[in-house]
Amino acid sequence: MEKTKSEWDAYVASEHEFFEELQDLMETEKLSPSEADQIAEAFYMELPGQN
Repeated sequence: MEKTKSEWDAYVASEHEFFEELQDLMETEKLSPSEADQIAEAFYMELPGQN
């Protein structure tokens, strides 16, 4: 199924927000860089075509 431009824009915006939140958690030392890496890797593994 093809995504519309607005669907892709929403996806990109949510992905950007997700990684900004990870960055904030690392900067406030609520997550270590290795924990953030593990979360990011799990996120990418859940994307269609990545697993």
